[in-house]
Amino acid sequence: MSNTTKAPVSPSVWSLLRLKMERVARRFLALPDDNGPTDPDHTSYREPQQEHDDVALAGELSLPRTSEEQPTIALRMVVFSDTDNDTETVRYALWLLGVCDRQGSWRDHVRHITIVHTGDWLNKFNPDPHALDFFKKLQQSAPPTCRVIMLNGNHELELLRRSESVETLLLTPSDLEFIRNQNIIYIEQNTLFVHGYPNLELLTCLRQLWKENVPLNHFNDRFRKAFFQGEMALFRLREGLEMLGDLADDSQFYNQCTAEGLTNGEKVSNLLLSLGIHIVVHGHKPNNSVQLDDELGDEVPGVRFINNDNRVKRTGLGGVLLLDNMTRVEFLNMKRLQEAGDERNYRKKLRKLIGTRKKDQSSEDMEP
Repeated sequence: MSNTTKAPVSPSVWSLLRLKMERVARRFLALPDDNGPTDPDHTSYREPQQEHDDVALAGELSLPRTSEEQPTIALRMVVFSDTDNDTETVRYALWLLGVCDRQGSWRDHVRHITIVHTGDWLNKFNPDPHALDFFKKLQQSAPPTCRVIMLNGNHELELLRRSESVETLLLTPSDLEFIRNQNIIYIEQNTLFVHGYPNLELLTCLRQLWKENVPLNHFNDRFRKAFFQGEMALFRLREGLEMLGDLADDSQFYNQCTAEGLTNGEKVSNLLLSLGIHIVVHGHKPNNSVQLDDELGDEVPGVRFINNDNRVKRTGLGGVLLLDNMTRVEFLNMKRLQEAGDERNYRKKLRKLIGTRKKDQSSEDMEP
């Protein structure tokens, strides 16, 4: 909850913001899914439309699933945020969950687990190649039916910018290519995963892509091309960081009134709900020792914001579990471990929750 005064934006300022939004949208909505034309005048492109009908459309659209088939197994996700070169806390969490062994290698019997990292997996001042290698191995060695989704945060984008200067980094060209190949956003069912706080540019682009009937699995391709290809690639521009949610003051932004009489938060809410998104999981803004649930309940009504940045390098444990097809949320942190009594009890509880016990996996493998 915030007591920030809702300051109106003058029509002239809002017009400038709208032009900026359309410029960003034009830059990548014109990008093809293949090697076709990239001219904004290409017939597949339409100018982003004004969103006066956001409220009326809310709930009428829904994003398709990431998989064309309905899963027979309830989706289970493990989410990390802002680990900043620290792989020990990730290994520890995955071991507690029964997903990996102590060294961070997948356990053979694990199935139907998706791991998401919402960005800043590297430290922008001193990136650790070993941390990048850990996540690369984790992603490439995932068992059948398991996935590792890495999102780029502002730290990763900063490293890519620095790599274009004379500054020497410890990362190889192969490392930098791995970063470029990772996602900017990720959508699963009713949940948006993004590094920071979604703004109007990001959501307007998503909305327009949906109106253009762009399949969900092409969304990330469009975003990657927009961020990393061409002289005007967004990772070099302030607009790119803002689309990742790197807002100077999130509360002030969401409370700011627009020319239409709605706050930015209300417009963001309408856009998210119109896309069938009811949960946003992000990091970027550090909390204390625990995650922050329903972070912007007043500013962005109807959407559950989960801030997963609990300063995990300092606290030693962090993460979010999304269980039962996003209907249940559990938090990993030292407070929950202490409440369980000891590490053994906590690990037993977590493995039962996420279903990584061998008997759980055996019963799943028998289902049609």
